[in-house]
Amino acid sequence: MTKPTVLVIAPTPYFSDRGCHIRIYEELKLIEQFGYQAQLVTYPLGRDLGAVTIHRTKSLPWYHKTTAGPALSKLLLDVFLLVLARRITKQLRPQIIHAHLAESMLIACWLKLQWRIPIVLDLQSVFDIELKSYGGMWKICAPIAKLYERWAIAQADHVIVSNEAAAKILKERYPDRPVVVLADGIGQVQTTPIEKTYDIVYSGGLGKQKGTDQLIDILKKVSTKNILIIASDPGDVWKKKLRYRTWINRIPYEELLPTLAQAKIGIEPKPIESTEGSAKELNYMAAGVVPAHTSDDVQKLLNDETWYEKRHFEISQNISDHLWSRQQLTLKKVYESCTT
Repeated sequence: MTKPTVLVIAPTPYFSDRGCHIRIYEELKLIEQFGYQAQLVTYPLGRDLGAVTIHRTKSLPWYHKTTAGPALSKLLLDVFLLVLARRITKQLRPQIIHAHLAESMLIACWLKLQWRIPIVLDLQSVFDIELKSYGGMWKICAPIAKLYERWAIAQADHVIVSNEAAAKILKERYPDRPVVVLADGIGQVQTTPIEKTYDIVYSGGLGKQKGTDQLIDILKKVSTKNILIIASDPGDVWKKKLRYRTWINRIPYEELLPTLAQAKIGIEPKPIESTEGSAKELNYMAAGVVPAHTSDDVQKLLNDETWYEKRHFEISQNISDHLWSRQQLTLKKVYESCTT
């Protein structure tokens, strides 16, 4: 019996070993596990990961950006993505369109209009708030982004978001729309013990919207400690502000946990109330690293060994509560609501 098909639209350079792509990767595995065949359409940049069939657009000779954030060249890539998605839809006639990120809705709606396929919109932030965080011309575009988001959510048959903060805002803005939290989870766990050679680790993007100013303030107070920073394309400005640290450029997702596991404490400086999704803390937990959000958290974990051991034990006992497999039922119910 042929499995029903889900067309997954990802307007991003998948897979580029960052949080947004880890979420897409883990959701693709869930989709396959509960009986669908996922077909992913995405940008030409990035690497293939996993067993899912990946269809890529043609490339732009001048465009090589794989880091997070808006770019004007993406508009042209999205035109290519529409052409590709239309061809795959015509060929396979999927039962569901799973549209990642707000940008994908123009493509998804075009397909829905032609073939009447239900859309699940998968958001990792609130679009206008995310644009504001990038500053400059993108901040000016935020009101337009909010109008676009309203249109996109109105067209979707179901909306899922990665965190409670974003869900709260969207439910207040659009109380009549079905918005469900599909929280990020843990997809892999570090089980082999690794020697702790670093006191502190930070892994992720750098920028004001990522909480890097807060990260700098935290690290200034522990400058004598052994600190590891894992960040791709940090730029000279951030490197200068975060000098005297051990740096590692972006590493493959498959190698992330053994690297994180070399540290005792992992910093997540992004505010808890941020509407942008983040699996950083979950990756720390999966690697046996104790997460910390503030300077006070870090100081207490460094100076109180009993407290550190207590937190480390609690995390090891709670990992099973955060596995991606626990999200399978939520996503399955969303799909069923679109097809019944």
